[in-house]
Amino acid sequence: MKQSFIIFLALSLSVVAASRTLYAQGATPTPTPTATPTPTPTPVPAALDFEGDGVSNIWLIEKQNDNSPNTYVNHIQLQDLSTKRIEFGRHQDGDQLVYGDYDGDGITDIALVSLDSDNNLEWKVRQSSDSETVTETWGNSADKVISGCDFAGDGKHDQAIIRGSSLFFKNLGDQSPTEVKIGVTKLKIYSCGDINGDGADELIAVRKRGRRRRKRAFYYAWDNKGALVVNAKKVRGRGQKKLIVADADNDGSEEFGYIRRKGTSGLAVFISDNTPLQYELSSVDLLGDGQYSVISMPESRAAGILFRARDGSIYRRALSSEATEELIDTSDFNSKTSLEIIHDVSFYSFGGSGSGSNSCDVNHDNTDGNEGFLWKPVSETTGEPVTLLPASMNPSSCNVERPGGSVFTTLRTTGRSNGNRTTWRPNKHGRCGSYPQSSVLACMQGGKKHCWNIPKPCTRYD
Repeated sequence: MKQSFIIFLALSLSVVAASRTLYAQGATPTPTPTATPTPTPTPVPAALDFEGDGVSNIWLIEKQNDNSPNTYVNHIQLQDLSTKRIEFGRHQDGDQLVYGDYDGDGITDIALVSLDSDNNLEWKVRQSSDSETVTETWGNSADKVISGCDFAGDGKHDQAIIRGSSLFFKNLGDQSPTEVKIGVTKLKIYSCGDINGDGADELIAVRKRGRRRRKRAFYYAWDNKGALVVNAKKVRGRGQKKLIVADADNDGSEEFGYIRRKGTSGLAVFISDNTPLQYELSSVDLLGDGQYSVISMPESRAAGILFRARDGSIYRRALSSEATEELIDTSDFNSKTSLEIIHDVSFYSFGGSGSGSNSCDVNHDNTDGNEGFLWKPVSETTGEPVTLLPASMNPSSCNVERPGGSVFTTLRTTGRSNGNRTTWRPNKHGRCGSYPQSSVLACMQGGKKHCWNIPKPCTRYD
């Protein structure tokens, strides 16, 4: 899990060597109880650790929109407060961020996944050891991708996908993935974390059940054998936006939680031994992805949260009741556009057949002919995308969603025109190039969610 700073956690174990008992020559040996070796965890590789020191760097991503070369730009603040700039990946080509320590050297690798011409998943990993890029094809457009997880417990982050009711994971370069059957297909939000302290991440998911205004969240977790570690744990309260997993009580195992609003502020809530642990975040921006991430703090290396406030400022704070927020100085990053936070765990779906991540009730054809649906990437009046819906439709609301189901922008209606069709314009200003690839236009009408796929937002669909 745990469009935008991403953070990746893994845990490996080292075993204490058994001591030998020496006996004096000619003495009768006295049986000595053999102590069971106690596993000693190695330091947890920190997500977004560019220097290998166990501390998360301030690592923000910029989507360059100047037509040359339209790449992702990594802005990294090192521990000596100098900055590093790395361009890698093309967001307009649909590259999605799947950063992680794929080679197990304790340093985060810049990694991307996108669809190739045959709708297969193409993984591109920039190795931290030599800056060389490894490219591998594995998975297809119907798979959900989850990154930043060490399901094997070997100290490396896995390539991992969810296909149907199974989790598949493997190390980069391996040809034989491990399958974990979880037996559930209708879970919408995924993450991972070592919540039972065994050194391997569990797959964690949330499912919301109940009536529209009284929905409650239920959490599930499976180990790498498919056994349920958490089964339908109910969490009170509403407003969950994203699963977050961290060692919130510093006991060596991780807790799952979420971030919700509290007045004008945000509240990070973790469930520890059935007791909520709550940490306030001032004025957190909860809209969409890329607004907060779990990190490893400087000096203490304890878990913390990096988040962006509504005014665009970046803060971090440790998960401690005594901690205060620290404003991060990003003035030296020299970015041309707004910076986004990378998730420690990323979860994507490319919207292929069977993915269901946007949980649509009715899927419509985006090329239904004249007087039907229209996605126009450049409006004559605003230069931004505009949508017209078939005359038979009169939805109560519409959004543009990212492939994983989160809202990229809400839409507003400006009435009917052009064949008595309702016209919808974005509330978030931006050209079509700023929209995520494989977007979904989603509208609510009659209690059902109607969807149109927008594979390339700068292309006209009519």
